[in-house]
Amino acid sequence: MEDEPLFLEKFDAFAKAPDRYRDFPPADRERLEGRLPSAFLTLLERDGWASYRKRAIWTCDPDAMQSVKAAWLSRAPKAEIFMRTAFGDFFFWDQRYVWTCAANDSQILYSSPNITWFLSGILTNTPYFRSLGLPKYSNLAAKRCGPIGPDEVYI
Repeated sequence: MEDEPLFLEKFDAFAKAPDRYRDFPPADRERLEGRLPSAFLTLLERDGWASYRKRAIWTCDPDAMQSVKAAWLSRAPKAEIFMRTAFGDFFFWDQRYVWTCAANDSQILYSSPNITWFLSGILTNTPYFRSLGLPKYSNLAAKRCGPIGPDEVYI
């Protein structure tokens, strides 16, 4: 399936302004070229490594997620974790499809045929987003526990 041509506009309407936690220098693009689709790398170039929707969702450096990958995705050696929620659920690309790992439910579910469709049509779908407990419970957790950082989740 081809990339969604308007994915950045659709994602922006859903995600609002990014909250950058780290720059995405040219060296990061070179390191991730061929591992993640170029359309997603374009998003990272524009926004940097960032959170969206009041820290409900976060872009992830796949290299920083290697311990999570080892624990969950040993049967998917080409998988690259590219995004996660405030509760530790994560989304990964296996070079063919996007999958959701609902870590708290111990489930891995097929989500989309590519990252741009996932970011513009699946993640932005209100019932899907709410099924992840977002933003209702991430907002509640932030009120009760304070904001989280890029290497933290609410449990």
